[in-house]
Amino acid sequence: PQADAAAAARAEKARKFNEEAETQKRRQEYENTVKQRQEEDQRKRREYHEALQKKKQQEAEQQKKLAEEKAAEEMRKQYAEAVKKNEEEAAEKRRRQQEEENRKREIERQQQQQAQQQQQHWQQQHQQKQQHWQKQHQQQQNWQQPQQPFFNTNQPPPPPPPSVHSK
Repeated sequence: PQADAAAAARAEKARKFNEEAETQKRRQEYENTVKQRQEEDQRKRREYHEALQKKKQQEAEQQKKLAEEKAAEEMRKQYAEAVKKNEEEAAEKRRRQQEEENRKREIERQQQQQAQQQQQHWQQQHQQKQQHWQKQHQQQQNWQQPQQPFFNTNQPPPPPPPSVHSK
């Protein structure tokens, strides 16, 4: 009976030892599982935050790119407007210069026309006076020259020319 009690005590001790070992084993597995889950959770959180950061960075870069494109488009628009304005101003300046040149040419043409008319008027007056003087001079010469007819006829001399004052 003592041997049975001792055997039963050893068996109980062995069962407790095995039970304790099994509990220890299960505890270790649980702790390992918990540790693995925590590591997995940390890894997933880290990956999520990295992905989130990457997404935010991409969005920021996209926004920056859009802002740069918008600014470039605005600059192109302003440049095009400035070029257009300069071209319009240059065209207006050319138009005004052309108008001024046309006005000057018209004034010059009118002055030349007036000068020609004045010149023609003076020439006509001079020609008329010259013709008048030549006619008078011719009449005076005709009056002063003795008439020598071809035949000796008894005709009276021609009457004297009318005087200048009687005109």
